[in-house]
Amino acid sequence: MTWMRLEMTADESGGELEGIQEAFFAVWTSAGTPKEARMYASRIGENAFYFSPAAANLFSAVLKNRGAEPCSEPSYDDLSILVQRES
Repeated sequence: MTWMRLEMTADESGGELEGIQEAFFAVWTSAGTPKEARMYASRIGENAFYFSPAAANLFSAVLKNRGAEPCSEPSYDDLSILVQRES
């Protein structure tokens, strides 16, 4: 699987961030907190969330339902980590 990008409107992002993050965290936790599965938020003025390939695989049903699209690996300088396992 590839990186996935979930873009939201400004209206959606305010109320949905916590819901999307909590839903991903629940799936990630029940999968054993895989190190390779990470969720990020954009810091460059767009309302987008990025999912590493392992995260996209875990969360594929939700991402598909929400209209997420494949993307190239983003620049980490433009992202804030939301969910990742500490070593």
